[in-house]
Amino acid sequence: MTSYRIVYGESTKAAAWCLREGWQLGSTAQGIGLERNGELVALCTFDDYRGSDIRIHAAKEIAQRFIPREYLHAVYAYPFIQLGCLRVTAPIVASNVEAIALVKRAGFVYEAKLERAARGDDLFLFVLWRADCRFLAPKWKEKRNAVSMAD
Repeated sequence: MTSYRIVYGESTKAAAWCLREGWQLGSTAQGIGLERNGELVALCTFDDYRGSDIRIHAAKEIAQRFIPREYLHAVYAYPFIQLGCLRVTAPIVASNVEAIALVKRAGFVYEAKLERAARGDDLFLFVLWRADCRFLAPKWKEKRNAVSMAD
Protein backbone atom coordinates (compact mmCIF):
# COMPACT_ATOMS: atom_id res chain seq x y z
CA MET A 1 0.00 0.00 0.00
CA THR A 2 1.32 3.43 -0.95
CA SER A 3 1.68 5.89 1.91
CA TYR A 4 2.13 9.63 1.28
CA ARG A 5 3.35 12.21 3.80
CA ILE A 6 3.83 15.95 3.36
CA VAL A 7 7.05 17.23 4.96
CA TYR A 8 7.85 20.86 5.77
CA GLY A 9 10.96 22.91 6.38
CA GLU A 10 14.53 21.73 6.28
CA SER A 11 15.41 18.08 5.96
CA THR A 12 18.56 16.23 5.06
CA LYS A 13 16.80 14.56 2.12
CA ALA A 14 15.54 17.89 0.77
CA ALA A 15 18.92 19.57 1.17
CA ALA A 16 20.66 16.72 -0.65
CA TRP A 17 18.12 16.90 -3.48
CA CYS A 18 18.63 20.66 -3.88
CA LEU A 19 22.40 20.23 -4.04
CA ARG A 20 22.09 17.42 -6.59
CA GLU A 21 19.82 19.59 -8.76
CA GLY A 22 22.30 22.48 -8.58
CA TRP A 23 19.82 24.87 -6.97
CA GLN A 24 21.29 27.98 -5.42
CA LEU A 25 18.78 29.02 -2.77
CA GLY A 26 18.97 31.73 -0.16
CA SER A 27 19.49 30.99 3.51
CA THR A 28 15.79 31.65 4.23
CA ALA A 29 14.52 29.10 1.71
CA GLN A 30 11.66 26.88 2.86
CA GLY A 31 10.73 23.53 1.39
CA ILE A 32 7.58 21.47 1.14
CA GLY A 33 8.21 17.89 0.17
CA LEU A 34 6.19 14.80 -0.52
CA GLU A 35 7.36 11.43 0.72
CA ARG A 36 6.02 8.18 -0.67
CA ASN A 37 6.77 5.16 1.49
CA GLY A 38 9.54 7.15 3.21
CA GLU A 39 11.24 8.34 -0.01
CA LEU A 40 11.21 12.00 -1.07
CA VAL A 41 9.44 12.02 -4.47
CA ALA A 42 8.53 15.70 -4.88
CA LEU A 43 9.94 18.96 -3.58
CA CYS A 44 8.98 22.59 -3.98
CA THR A 45 11.12 25.25 -2.36
CA PHE A 46 10.40 28.91 -1.85
CA ASP A 47 12.90 31.75 -1.53
CA ASP A 48 13.35 35.47 -2.20
CA TYR A 49 10.17 36.47 -0.32
CA ARG A 50 9.32 40.14 -0.97
CA GLY A 51 5.96 40.64 0.74
CA SER A 52 3.63 40.34 -2.23
CA ASP A 53 5.80 37.85 -4.18
CA ILE A 54 7.97 34.79 -3.59
CA ARG A 55 9.98 32.53 -5.91
CA ILE A 56 9.12 28.85 -6.30
CA HIS A 57 11.36 26.04 -7.55
CA ALA A 58 10.13 22.50 -8.20
CA ALA A 59 12.21 19.37 -8.68
CA LYS A 60 11.97 18.19 -12.26
CA GLU A 61 10.99 14.65 -11.24
CA ILE A 62 7.57 16.06 -10.30
CA ALA A 63 6.53 16.28 -13.95
CA GLN A 64 6.47 12.49 -14.31
CA ARG A 65 4.73 11.62 -11.06
CA PHE A 66 1.20 11.50 -9.71
CA ILE A 67 0.93 14.31 -7.17
CA PRO A 68 -1.90 14.17 -4.62
CA ARG A 69 -4.12 17.26 -4.56
CA GLU A 70 -3.44 17.61 -0.81
CA TYR A 71 0.22 18.20 -1.60
CA LEU A 72 -0.60 20.88 -4.18
CA HIS A 73 -2.88 22.60 -1.67
CA ALA A 74 -0.05 22.58 0.90
CA VAL A 75 2.42 23.99 -1.65
CA TYR A 76 0.20 26.93 -2.62
CA ALA A 77 -1.26 27.52 0.86
CA TYR A 78 2.22 28.50 2.08
CA PRO A 79 2.74 31.58 -0.15
CA PHE A 80 -0.88 32.61 -0.62
CA ILE A 81 -2.46 31.88 2.77
CA GLN A 82 0.36 31.80 5.32
CA LEU A 83 2.51 34.58 3.82
CA GLY A 84 -0.28 36.55 2.13
CA CYS A 85 1.48 36.83 -1.24
CA LEU A 86 -0.43 38.10 -4.25
CA ARG A 87 1.75 36.15 -6.69
CA VAL A 88 4.31 33.37 -6.99
CA THR A 89 7.14 33.64 -9.53
CA ALA A 90 8.72 30.60 -11.19
CA PRO A 91 12.09 31.30 -12.88
CA ILE A 92 12.80 28.59 -15.47
CA VAL A 93 15.73 28.11 -17.82
CA ALA A 94 14.41 28.43 -21.38
CA SER A 95 15.75 25.03 -22.41
CA ASN A 96 13.84 23.22 -19.62
CA VAL A 97 10.71 22.42 -21.64
CA GLU A 98 9.43 19.88 -19.05
CA ALA A 99 9.41 22.50 -16.30
CA ILE A 100 7.75 25.04 -18.59
CA ALA A 101 4.99 22.53 -19.37
CA LEU A 102 4.61 21.74 -15.64
CA VAL A 103 4.10 25.36 -14.55
CA LYS A 104 1.69 26.02 -17.41
CA ARG A 105 -0.40 23.00 -16.32
CA ALA A 106 -0.41 24.45 -12.79
CA GLY A 107 -1.82 27.75 -14.10
CA PHE A 108 1.32 29.90 -14.33
CA VAL A 109 1.55 32.34 -17.25
CA TYR A 110 4.63 33.68 -19.04
CA GLU A 111 5.69 37.11 -17.81
CA ALA A 112 9.21 37.94 -18.98
CA LYS A 113 12.48 36.76 -20.50
CA LEU A 114 15.87 37.55 -18.99
CA GLU A 115 18.39 37.11 -21.79
CA ARG A 116 21.44 34.96 -20.96
CA ALA A 117 20.66 35.21 -17.23
CA ALA A 118 21.14 31.50 -16.45
CA ARG A 119 24.75 30.56 -17.22
CA GLY A 120 24.38 31.87 -20.76
CA ASP A 121 20.88 30.50 -21.31
CA ASP A 122 17.76 32.65 -21.24
CA LEU A 123 15.63 32.60 -18.10
CA PHE A 124 11.85 32.78 -18.38
CA LEU A 125 9.72 34.14 -15.56
CA PHE A 126 6.26 32.66 -15.07
CA VAL A 127 3.71 34.00 -12.59
CA LEU A 128 0.74 32.50 -10.76
CA TRP A 129 -1.63 35.03 -9.23
CA ARG A 130 -3.48 34.12 -6.04
CA ALA A 131 -6.82 34.89 -7.71
CA ASP A 132 -5.99 32.34 -10.45
CA CYS A 133 -4.72 29.52 -8.21
CA ARG A 134 -7.06 26.55 -8.65
CA PHE A 135 -5.52 24.74 -5.68
CA LEU A 136 -7.03 27.17 -3.15
CA ALA A 137 -10.60 27.30 -1.91
CA PRO A 138 -12.43 30.40 -3.28
CA LYS A 139 -12.49 32.10 0.15
CA TRP A 140 -8.65 32.41 0.07
CA LYS A 141 -8.27 33.87 -3.41
CA GLU A 142 -9.01 37.49 -2.56
CA LYS A 143 -7.39 37.76 0.89
CA ARG A 144 -5.07 40.75 1.04
CA ASN A 145 -3.00 39.95 4.13
CA ALA A 146 -1.44 36.93 5.76
CA VAL A 147 -3.87 35.05 7.98
CA SER A 148 -3.65 32.15 10.37
CA MET A 149 -4.31 28.68 9.02
CA ALA A 150 -7.19 28.42 11.53
CA ASP A 151 -9.26 31.06 9.71
